Amino acid sequence: MTDKFYEPEDLSEIIDKLKSQGKKIGLSHGVFDLVHPGHIQHFIAAKKEVDYLIVSITSDSYVNKGPGRPLFAENIRISTLSALSAIDYVTISRDKTAEKIIENIKPNIYFKGSDYANSADDPTGKISDETQAVENFGGKIHFTDEITSSSSKLINNFFNSASAEVKSWVQSLKSKYSLADIEHYLQRIENLKVLVIGETIIDKYTKVEALSKSSKDPILAFHLLDSEEYAGGILAIANNCASWTKEVTAISVIGNDDSRPNDLVKLLSQNIELKLITSNRPTITKHRYVDIGTNTKLFETYDFNPNPLPDKEVCQVIDAVSSLENYDVLLAADYGHGLFTNQLIEHLTEVSPYFCVNTQSNAGNRGYNTITKYSKLDFFSVNSGELKLEMRSQKLNYDLVVPELMSKLSAHQAVLTKGAEGLTVYEHLASSNAPAIATKIVDKVGAGDSVFAISSLLSYVKAPLDIIGLVSSLVASHEVSQFGHRTSMSIGDIKKQVRSLMS
Repeated sequence: MTDKFYEPEDLSEIIDKLKSQGKKIGLSHGVFDLVHPGHIQHFIAAKKEVDYLIVSITSDSYVNKGPGRPLFAENIRISTLSALSAIDYVTISRDKTAEKIIENIKPNIYFKGSDYANSADDPTGKISDETQAVENFGGKIHFTDEITSSSSKLINNFFNSASAEVKSWVQSLKSKYSLADIEHYLQRIENLKVLVIGETIIDKYTKVEALSKSSKDPILAFHLLDSEEYAGGILAIANNCASWTKEVTAISVIGNDDSRPNDLVKLLSQNIELKLITSNRPTITKHRYVDIGTNTKLFETYDFNPNPLPDKEVCQVIDAVSSLENYDVLLAADYGHGLFTNQLIEHLTEVSPYFCVNTQSNAGNRGYNTITKYSKLDFFSVNSGELKLEMRSQKLNYDLVVPELMSKLSAHQAVLTKGAEGLTVYEHLASSNAPAIATKIVDKVGAGDSVFAISSLLSYVKAPLDIIGLVSSLVASHEVSQFGHRTSMSIGDIKKQVRSLMS
């Protein structure tokens, strides 16, 4: 890249030598997507305090500024920073937070801009963690007092590549809500106790490399590469909810010959209590094969039992639900693989304080799993394609059909997801449209789950329809940017993206 750039492990060796010579080391960390006068004054001020100034950037994969960010790829950001005379070395953090890069560099002084001086203004709450990390190595944090400006505001004003529809939508949100209005509802869901019930699904992705046509058969041959497994189904929903709320209990079923319960727990957040019922059925595994050259999914296999769960095991699920008290909202994610029998649905309808349901049609249930298998609920989310199956019609007036369906199910609110067309939030005869804002689509698996999770919780705390749409779109955008459910957005992440989008 440049002669100033070093990987963190290589740079730490250089730093050790400089420190042995009595040199004072400074570190500044950030995205630095669009370097502006405020940044330059920050670097100049920092350099005056130390002998050597190091600047680390967040790698592209961990930039959390919203759809379309970073505007400039990491190699361009590195080259830009390397051209500044106040900076001696540039490195990169391939982690979500700055603590690891601080641990590598062990700076004498860690520099942040004056806009971070009040930790209460940091939506991610990471300034305190970074300060502690610096102090652990005998360093201190220093806030420079320079011209402040927002990269996000400059990018939104001058480099915004969003569609006219998205720009108009954001402007309408700005005219109706302040950041405090939106963050109020995000704060309200943080203290919720959530119960989630549904099928455990292991999403397995295997990378393959195309070889050529088989010499003896009319088929393509592939070189099998590495595989990764992710917690899918109800586990992904539980992980999402655990990133936003105080306490989550997840009830699900796995195969009794499955050796993975301990591995499953490792994939879950610490504030999830997992109650697993074992069954003489395989744990549902959906195995997708991905071409490494194009990131295209070639085909997938299902390992599952499509028959209804036996009565004995249904009773165990019911007993697990009955043993719980004092939860605020129940999320039922019904993937149509046999867990939600009439007996279980009837029980959940009776006991749930706020009943939220998502039914999904997929290759494993062939479109038979529709929302009207439920008779009464408070909130539901449905995909437009699934609604067409429900209504047995290719052409629907959603603004008529969804309210009618809500009335039939006694639902207070509903979300209709429409893929590239965004989503619509409904409440009685009122509705609010939110366009799709994702700019990077890697894998659409799990997007509906994440929308269901966040919109259910926001519905429970009576958030306005526009705010439900905004936050749901942000969460969906994050989910489609990764294979499987690799990471969840935290409340701090959501706040940060809202601030970036509305700057």
